[in-house]
Amino acid sequence: MKKFGFILLSFLLVLCSSSNDSTDVVESTTTLAQVNNDSEDSTTTTVNTSSTSVVESYVYDKEKMSPFTGLEISNELWLKRPRRVIAFKIDNNYNARPQSGLQEADSVMEILVEGGMTRFLAFYLDRTSDYVGPIRSARPTDPTMVRPYGGIFVVSGATAGLIPAIRELGVPVLEEVSAPTMFRIADRKAPHNLYADTELVREYIDQ
Repeated sequence: MKKFGFILLSFLLVLCSSSNDSTDVVESTTTLAQVNNDSEDSTTTTVNTSSTSVVESYVYDKEKMSPFTGLEISNELWLKRPRRVIAFKIDNNYNARPQSGLQEADSVMEILVEGGMTRFLAFYLDRTSDYVGPIRSARPTDPTMVRPYGGIFVVSGATAGLIPAIRELGVPVLEEVSAPTMFRIADRKAPHNLYADTELVREYIDQ
């Protein structure tokens, strides 16, 4: 009888110990879940507030930006719009250096031509130069650079048939015209001596 009582007592002690262990596990799990939920709610609120603030403060006006840099232009320049882009083909031969007017352009592209040599395309929209050159002949790749801007292409000749072909692609071409719009300087030899005033070229085109 005493032996039976001892076994029963041991069994009850084991049950109590198991019950306490289970309770501890449940309480620990519940606390962890609450911490995770609080953290998720806090993170969601922060992200939504930040996103809303950025969208509401963003204003895009392509009429007041440069198509070359994407930056907003001054009101003084904006009041001169609309203006067409004018692209000048500029020599990069040794005898043509230093060139003039490149530093005043809105954008300049250097393009590979024959024999490993290069030439420049100088784009003018909001900026101007009264002395840009030397202006040289066109190449077949030029209209692909000028056409996206709706520009007028200013050159000094080209190989036979190329000027009409460029015009057929929808790119207007202006070849050499008389001074003072375009002029040749005396201290350089042709063909490295043709220059232009960008604003006089613009007036000539618009007349």
